[in-house]
Amino acid sequence: AAATGAEGGGAALSERTLLSLATWVREAEGSVPLAALCAHPMVSFAVGCLDSGDEAVLYGAVEALCEVMRTTTPTVSGLPVTEAEGFAGGLLGKAVALGPRFVALRDEASRGEVGSEDEAKSLARLIVEAGDTYFELVARGSPDACRFVAAVLEINAHPDDAICSMTYNFWQRLAGAITDPGRAVFEDDGPASPPPGGSAAPPPPP
Repeated sequence: AAATGAEGGGAALSERTLLSLATWVREAEGSVPLAALCAHPMVSFAVGCLDSGDEAVLYGAVEALCEVMRTTTPTVSGLPVTEAEGFAGGLLGKAVALGPRFVALRDEASRGEVGSEDEAKSLARLIVEAGDTYFELVARGSPDACRFVAAVLEINAHPDDAICSMTYNFWQRLAGAITDPGRAVFEDDGPASPPPGGSAAPPPPP
């Protein structure tokens, strides 16, 4: 329904709303409780807009969800791992579902046909960001792990270096998680930055 509404004449408004959501999440710096953030209707709206055929709306949805993903790990939110995994698993599943759409665009580019490079970049970014953020779920064999790795491999096959190179950090981190299984679940490469002391979270978007 969100995607349909975005394409029904309100694409510009949807894009602005999604970019506002991205800014709000980024400025909150992890101070919004994860459970509240995951249940926020604007996050559901952003997920729905991933199916939009409007490039600007898709871009806005990816911007918003990338910011959400960066705050939805226990090292940032302090939430129990099991609750974080539920949200992470849902986004990984959505990223997998976008794989065939990316493959169609990649095949067009491989044949030298004029396609939507921006759409391909947005889809690749969402898929890779999900894997880079939740790479240890993939390394531990989550239900969508094999399908997700296959989706990332499809990105590696894109003829545009700017797109295929998006995957390099994911492969590096995944290799590290596999070869060092003693690492904590969702452990990041560096300490998480705590929210500024005493600062209030920005008000939720309307």
